[in-house]
Amino acid sequence: MKGIVFDLRENGGGSLRDAVDMAGLFISSGPVVQVHDSRGTTSVLNDRDPRVQYDGPLVVLVNKHSASASEILAAAIQDYKRGLIIGTPTTYGKGTVQRIVDLDEMVPAGLNTFKPLGSLKFTMQKFYRITGSSTQFKGVASDIVLPDVASDLDEGEQQADYALKWDEIKSASYHPWDAQPDYAKLEAKSKARVAANPSFRQLTAIVQSLRKRQAETVVPLQLAKFQARRHLLQAEAEKYEALQATAKPLALAALTADRQALQGDSAQVSRAMRFTRGLPKDLTLNEAVAVLKDAQ
Repeated sequence: MKGIVFDLRENGGGSLRDAVDMAGLFISSGPVVQVHDSRGTTSVLNDRDPRVQYDGPLVVLVNKHSASASEILAAAIQDYKRGLIIGTPTTYGKGTVQRIVDLDEMVPAGLNTFKPLGSLKFTMQKFYRITGSSTQFKGVASDIVLPDVASDLDEGEQQADYALKWDEIKSASYHPWDAQPDYAKLEAKSKARVAANPSFRQLTAIVQSLRKRQAETVVPLQLAKFQARRHLLQAEAEKYEALQATAKPLALAALTADRQALQGDSAQVSRAMRFTRGLPKDLTLNEAVAVLKDAQ
């Protein structure tokens, strides 16, 4: 492999242990995330496998909907200076752990007539990067920011009512990657490419239009004006869809190992590749590949 793009866009998270194990594929042994609970106890989750499965150029794609365990993985790659985070200015910013308690299980049988009592959700723990900084509220900031329609969405912990604020704890002991990327050089080359790319320029204009629309507080109720506004919004949405068609397509193919596992069955290979639909002309993915080539 000459490079890996780890795509965490639209990934709302999942298993904390899996996030730690995935980070461990790209670093030698060491801490990946810290977990601080309501009693003031901090535990460190470590990658205990000294093997590095891949030591080449690495890019992690994120957007506003990358959350929780996805943010932990992205943060670990960033803190170890193992690869570049590319995408929206920040990720979602969910750095807390909740537990749901069924109240029906908490009361004696003599109170069964009052059931169902519902449930309570408690925030039990908070995630912290190995630097000691929380992923809560602020999320993970991208090393290279690309135009994205999700950039200005009013979504994330910063927009949530009563969200826990960002804070930090003591840093864990870790050693950054020796052959870390030249961040300034790669960012400068990416900015130059994006500025010269007509599709990205058009996408930037669409993002600015969306930002302006968010600031609008008046909607016309007169039918003709309302319909004209709706048609305008529809036209802007169609512009975004048409943008993808302008990108230079990437050549995507199933890995040889996957083909062998599927015994060369073309129908099964096609089914397994369904997740790649839309990716060949994905502007962000195209730029991520370009960054990987710069890093080689």
